[in-house]
Amino acid sequence: HSAGARQAVPPSPATAEMAFALSPEWTVEAEAEADAESAATIGASVANDIFERVRFDGSLSDDSLRKLRCIFEKTLDSAVDLLDHATITRITPRRADTRAFWKVPGTSGSSYHCFSGYCNCQAFAQLVARATNHPLACKQLVCKHQLAARLADSTGACAQMQLEDEVWGQELLRGCEEARS
Repeated sequence: HSAGARQAVPPSPATAEMAFALSPEWTVEAEAEADAESAATIGASVANDIFERVRFDGSLSDDSLRKLRCIFEKTLDSAVDLLDHATITRITPRRADTRAFWKVPGTSGSSYHCFSGYCNCQAFAQLVARATNHPLACKQLVCKHQLAARLADSTGACAQMQLEDEVWGQELLRGCEEARS
C-alpha cells in the first residue's frame, strides 16, 4: 500500500440495492416491460415448436390445443372457430413461393391480410402492435386472424393461391391500405 492510497471498500448490499434502484435506467415499469418481453419471446418460441409438431403430425391434437391455449388463451378459441368455419387462403407470388400472406375472413364479413408480424385488423392495431405508455397493459402476442392463418398453414387446411408477382404485390398493398381507411 502507498501512504495516500485508499483501499476500495465494497458497498454494503443495502447501499448497492439502493444505488441500483435509484439509477435512471431502472424503474418498476422498465423491469415489468423487460419481463413481459421475455415472456412473449419464450411464448413465441414455445408456440413455434408446437406449430412445427402440428406440421409434422399433420393434425392439431388435443395436447397441442391445450399447450397453445396456455400461450394464446381466448384468442385460440376464436382462431379455431375461424379455422373451422372459414376458408383461409395462403397467397404466394408465382416466382417466389417462399413469400406469402394469408387472406383470413373475419367474423364481421371483412377479409384481413396477415403475414409474419402483421394483420390489418383493428384488434392487431389495438392489442398486439400498439405502443402503450403503460408497460403493464395487457398485450396479445397475435390476433385471431394471425393465429388462424398459422393454424391453417401448420395443418395444411388452407387453400393455396398463386398470383403473378405484380398482382401479388398489389393485393398485399390493397389489404394494408384498407386498414388505414
